[in-house]
Amino acid sequence: MKHRTRSLLEEINSISPKSKDKINILESRGTNALHAIINVLEMVDRAYSEEQAQDLQKRIMLSIKHRDPERFNKGIKNLRNKK
Repeated sequence: MKHRTRSLLEEINSISPKSKDKINILESRGTNALHAIINVLEMVDRAYSEEQAQDLQKRIMLSIKHRDPERFNKGIKNLRNKK
């Protein structure tokens, strides 16, 4: 007899979220994303001059607004080139 084991990803994908679960998932992911962004903003404040920090923070917000991570990446590339 062949016993088939399911991977963890298969298990997770097989669970179909109910509408309340979707709201909870959205809340959880949103909260996690916001905490991560706040941590990045605080890291930028500590690591860079006020002018550079303001530029990076602006790029982060614009990246989110326009759903374009390249805006932020360009700012990081500019900082790398200046060093």
